[in-house]
Amino acid sequence: MTPVTDIPAHIEAVKNGRAAARNSDLRARLKLLETFEKSLLEHQEGFVRALAQDFAKPRFEALMSELFPVKEEIKIIRAELADWMRDQRVTGSPFFPGGKSYIRHEGKGTILVIAPWNYPVALALVPLVGALAAGNTVLLKPSELTPATSKMLAEFCAKTFPPHLVRVVEGGVPQTEALLKHEFDHIFFTGSTAVGKIIMRAAAEHLTPVTLELGGKSPAIVAPDADLRHAAERLLWGKSLNAGQTCVAPDYVCVPEAKLAEFKNLLEQARAQMQPRLDEQPQIVTERHAKRLKDMRAELPDVANVEEADPRRVTLAFPANPPADSKVMQEEIFGPLLPLVSYRDLDEVFTRIAQGPRPLALYVFAKSRRTQELILSKTNSGGVCVNDTLLHLGNHHLPFGGTGSSGMGNYHGVASLRAFTHERAVFKQGPLKMLPRLLSPPYTEGRNRLIEKILRWM
Repeated sequence: MTPVTDIPAHIEAVKNGRAAARNSDLRARLKLLETFEKSLLEHQEGFVRALAQDFAKPRFEALMSELFPVKEEIKIIRAELADWMRDQRVTGSPFFPGGKSYIRHEGKGTILVIAPWNYPVALALVPLVGALAAGNTVLLKPSELTPATSKMLAEFCAKTFPPHLVRVVEGGVPQTEALLKHEFDHIFFTGSTAVGKIIMRAAAEHLTPVTLELGGKSPAIVAPDADLRHAAERLLWGKSLNAGQTCVAPDYVCVPEAKLAEFKNLLEQARAQMQPRLDEQPQIVTERHAKRLKDMRAELPDVANVEEADPRRVTLAFPANPPADSKVMQEEIFGPLLPLVSYRDLDEVFTRIAQGPRPLALYVFAKSRRTQELILSKTNSGGVCVNDTLLHLGNHHLPFGGTGSSGMGNYHGVASLRAFTHERAVFKQGPLKMLPRLLSPPYTEGRNRLIEKILRWM
């Protein structure tokens, strides 16, 4: 854990490195990404062990959902970086002949990255890739709820990056509060909407721009023409990954009323065939988080009678039509409960979604392209995945982010470079300086007539 008294020195160190990072050339940044990737592979087993220690994350999930996204981000940004760093010429004004206008892409400065516990490696290192490639320094704050992984991230960064480029502050609320009292050039936060509001209030004190990757109740819509078995299998996977502790996990499923019983049966079949034993699945991150889920479940008679030997494990359940005022329908679940809500026509679904906060993700299961497009046109969400779950998040060529209370800003691939870059407008005057002189005082009658003619001509 980093003593709070040491935090100012860490911040000063990375702020002192801003100029070198901003002015680094393409070769230096590509070399940095190469070092990043090589060190990631060298620390792979350490990360896998830490994730298993913190919440029993299986090796396959650790590699697939934690390390693969970081390598994918490095690969895409490496391919795009040369074009991104090149000055971008824009159309000049006919009134400034010979002038040159372009956009210069510069790092914002020092970025504070506050990472969550649910994917503690990926959600710390993926934004780190974009921030460094864009020419910034970074102060990284991992989650205290995954202490082994936090320690591993600190070790990884210390061995991989120069101390003026990346620093890691470990700890809990006191460390985060201390960090937020300081001025940064951008804050990147992943976590709950409630904490996101705290981050934004603190950032406002310094007028610091923010990227907020939050959450919400991401709905799935099973249309009347959907392949029910396929929908059941993919929703089961999307909800089972990381024991449902995923910001874009399907939070509830809207199913045609006449097909509700059949669909629930298909979910049960898919669970029996596909899901590993409970003791082979990731744990809930803490007993407190597990108790919250079990308290939700206790309100629902059709799934309440379940007991688990491990206090940090919760059995996946599919409550049917829970009360609208129940916790499972009012709060983001963030665990292995998947409510099924019946509907008679799609307008009911559109009304339900519109009445709640804008979700981070939307899942659409429909064969008809017309139905797919209808659902897209009638809903609003950060991202959409059609006939599957989570995969839009896995394609780093797509921007990832929320809307409304599910977040602001986005990242992944080129969107990451954009998030951490200041687009600096540059105009260079050419040799013909007559018009600028005509625009300067004294404002004679002749100049008044000239500007009137220009306005009519435009």
